[in-house]
Amino acid sequence: MKIKKNKLPMYLKLAILLILFTNCTTLIPDNNMKWTAQYNFMDLYKKKNGPYNPDANIELSLIFSPMENVIILGAQKDTPNFDPTATERQAVLYISTDRGQSYKELILEGNDVYDIAAYTKEYSIIKTFGDKNKYVYLLNHKTFQLKKIDVYNRKAGTYYDDFDGRFLKCEKNEIRFLADVLSKESVKLYEIPKKLTAYQYYPIHQNGDILYYNGILELRTYNVITGEDKLFNQLKHKYNYFFPENSSDYNTPLSLQNAKNENDEETYEKMIYDLDENFVRKITKENREKYYYYKDFICDYTRLHAHSELRFSFDKGKTWKTHKIPMAGLLVFNKNVGFFEDKYIVFEGILFRGGGDDSGGRIMVGEFLKN
Repeated sequence: MKIKKNKLPMYLKLAILLILFTNCTTLIPDNNMKWTAQYNFMDLYKKKNGPYNPDANIELSLIFSPMENVIILGAQKDTPNFDPTATERQAVLYISTDRGQSYKELILEGNDVYDIAAYTKEYSIIKTFGDKNKYVYLLNHKTFQLKKIDVYNRKAGTYYDDFDGRFLKCEKNEIRFLADVLSKESVKLYEIPKKLTAYQYYPIHQNGDILYYNGILELRTYNVITGEDKLFNQLKHKYNYFFPENSSDYNTPLSLQNAKNENDEETYEKMIYDLDENFVRKITKENREKYYYYKDFICDYTRLHAHSELRFSFDKGKTWKTHKIPMAGLLVFNKNVGFFEDKYIVFEGILFRGGGDDSGGRIMVGEFLKN
């Protein structure tokens, strides 16, 4: 959304011309997907910022859909371009409750939204930062009210990640805690014994339990409130890792993993198992990046950015559907892509149409069709 006319390098201009030429050829519509929303923020802000649509001054940092029809965008708003009296950029959330047909703006402290620690159907943990401080919020997905969890100096040794819907992992000055963010009063911290912090661990059950793998054929839980440590699952095999299925996505299921040839991209292989040691999938060079998984559904969006093309399967990859997005001039630069289960995809696209009124950025929503 930050791309302006005459600011592109020559190689990118040539690439755009090539893509526009390709996209201007006749595309045969298929019945694999239905594009239901193309949102450009004009109905929210009502006017352009000079020659540009409002989206040109909004830089997305994250997209997620915690429950059906609800889409949440994290962004940095170049506020001075909207309000001449403003001096700083603003961290904002854009929230849709109608699957991308309309959005409302929610202002946060700081000048950019940079992460979600994790989310459930009911809540998400949103992180923002400013020039001096970082801010951590709890967002209620029914009321869309914000609760400030913490504010701290950017140089402080404070970190938050992993969330089970009530308890949030926290580290302050090398001491580890679970934070009860749903506490009616202030956020309550429960210290985790130092001996357990040597293991990879995650909050589960919303009751103060952490689940950890001790490396000796046991998954165990420890409750930070009661101090009870007990066996969760006796394992038959050892594993290299205990991570979410996608180690860069906190919101994928917890898994046990074995890896081979991690330093060789060509022969890299990772075997993923659920917590009952059932095989889930194998990750190799071919499907290591830009693949989304939900139960039996797989979406390969490797070619989304270069070719506006998606490939997806409802049967774990036994059969595939390929969809070429039938919109001339559509380019996808932003890496942020969101999904809701096996129902729809959300991403930011830019339409290049000779500077016409329909040029500019769009928040695209496409529904996957099973028939």
